[in-house]
Formats: sequence, C-alpha cells, structure tokens
Amino acid sequence: MNTTLMCFSYACSSQPDELIQRVKYSNKILLPPSILHQLQDNTTTMFFKITNINNTFGQVCGVQEFTAPPGVVLVPYHVMEGLGLNEGNAVDIELSTPPDGSYIKLQPHKTEFIKKVLSEKILDEDSESMLKAAISEVKSSMLAAA
Repeated sequence: MNTTLMCFSYACSSQPDELIQRVKYSNKILLPPSILHQLQDNTTTMFFKITNINNTFGQVCGVQEFTAPPGVVLVPYHVMEGLGLNEGNAVDIELSTPPDGSYIKLQPHKTEFIKKVLSEKILDEDSESMLKAAISEVKSSMLAAA
C-alpha cells in the first residue's frame, strides 16, 4: 500500500484541542478513513512511513486515529520539520514494519520516574510496564516489538 497525501501540521487542523495536545509532541499521525478501509485485512500493528517526495527523507510513525480529512495526513510539526516539509506538501504514505530494536538508552528529562521506582520499591515488571505505558503515549514505534 502506497498513497500520496497532502501533509499538514496539527496547527492547521480542526481536530479537538484535547487530541492535538495529546499528540503534538509525539510521532503519531492522523490519516483519512480511506486508508483504514484499504487495510481492513491487516491485523498487525499499523505503522506508516511518511516520505517527503522532494528529498526522499522518511520517518516511521504510529497512527493515532483515522479521522483526517480526505486526501490529508496530519503530522506533528516537529516531524514535518525533520522531513523538510511545509504545510500542504505532498508526501508518500506506506505501511511499514519497523525492524526489531536490540538496544535503547533512555535519559529522563525529569527524575519523577526514578524517584517513584526507588521510593515505592516497584518490582522490575511494574517498572517495565510503567515505562512502556509512558513511552507508548509519545513514541508508539518504539514499542511495536515489545
């Protein structure tokens, strides 16, 4: 499946503010319902590679919802910047399966997670599930293979 859509940031959308606040710093995109209809037989986790057709830069993103207007993909602005896109540029969207990772190094910006783990003496499984839940809210592709 490969489709060309017009790319806009969330700032140009009429989506609810709550949704925009939840995804604007993530790597999650909004696609039109037509994409979901094309993939009805696909039961795997859905990740999509967005490619700038002018410079071939691409990034794999998770999908938040299939509620974008027809012919449009809504993308966080920081993803657009990284791909060298402007509002309304055409992008290729294709279904993608990210490779399994073998290593990840995390450095928290704040120490709340570490303090909570140490103060409550949370078991390893609980720490892992808490970390997965926190990461999945913003970087869904990191947890695809987990």
